[in-house]
Amino acid sequence: MEDDTAVSPPADGGDTPTACVPTEKVTTRVTVTATGTREFSAAPPTPVARADLVDASALGDRMAMERRGAWRALVVAGALVMVLGGCGGPDGRASAARSPSGDAETGARGGAPRSPTPAPTSSAQAKVFSTFRPVEPRDARALEETAELMRQRAVDAGLTGADVQVAGEGSAATITVSGPWSRQEGLRTLGRTAQLDFWPVRATAALGESACPRPDATASPDEPLTACEKKDGGHATYSLDTVAVPGTDVADAEAVNDEQTRHGWLVRLRFTAAGAERFAAVTGRLAQQQSPANQFAIVLDGTVLSAPSVSQAITGGKAEIYGSFTEASARELAAQLRTGALPVRLTEQSVTRLPPG
Repeated sequence: MEDDTAVSPPADGGDTPTACVPTEKVTTRVTVTATGTREFSAAPPTPVARADLVDASALGDRMAMERRGAWRALVVAGALVMVLGGCGGPDGRASAARSPSGDAETGARGGAPRSPTPAPTSSAQAKVFSTFRPVEPRDARALEETAELMRQRAVDAGLTGADVQVAGEGSAATITVSGPWSRQEGLRTLGRTAQLDFWPVRATAALGESACPRPDATASPDEPLTACEKKDGGHATYSLDTVAVPGTDVADAEAVNDEQTRHGWLVRLRFTAAGAERFAAVTGRLAQQQSPANQFAIVLDGTVLSAPSVSQAITGGKAEIYGSFTEASARELAAQLRTGALPVRLTEQSVTRLPPG
């Protein structure tokens, strides 16, 4: 096998070139024989004709000089190959740099440079941290049960990235919910008690927002209640009788997009066996009343979600909650109703926004 390599001698006569600039070329031939013996020769010697009279000793000296020149040329070739590896390949492009693993990161031969894993950019999501504290001191077990219900609500509501942690003890105990800022409203509802009850309506009136009483999630189910509903750009207030069907009678809840009746997103409820009987009895009684006494209010944590009128007894153990729901808000409410009311009543202590970083 023969390999012809063109190399450039140093400009100053040394063993390594000072720059990668083509100069006058000297051809060195490397021949590998079948027996593995390497023979080197520089430019082939001038042929000697039989008729020429050549001094034998001079001819020997000349061959020795040529042999030494071949070795020198080979050494220079090796040095130049190493230097050319840093300056550029035969086509003038930079040689491939290697990573510690040996993979090419920038290539002289084909392919674009391998890009590193991009660092987080400013477009990353900001985060929200909503901290709750118990209204009354509770033990660590009750707080952890509450946090677990909040975690389950987050899963049911599809709040990806939500995290719920308990910190501190006694009066210093807190539960912190964190997650993407874009879902802050949904994350903050995880701390809602979610006490849902069905209250018969006694009277109703339109009021300004300032006249609405503050929602009371701790209202006794055995006492009348006054609560407000945000409706048609304003607020309606309801005077309510005692609770007819408690939220504990709700066995399941799901968010549904009702395209047939064009109600949009709603929450469909399924009652327990005992709850179904109570609900049928109450709606049958209300159906015989005149407005507004034929209405029952669906109240969540002291706020009226809706107050539908009833024209007949509702049997079958199912009911639907309509309202100005989006998909997200319907899923969040359904998740709250599925898990039931939190065992520990919480109040929101602080909300912190952490910018993307």
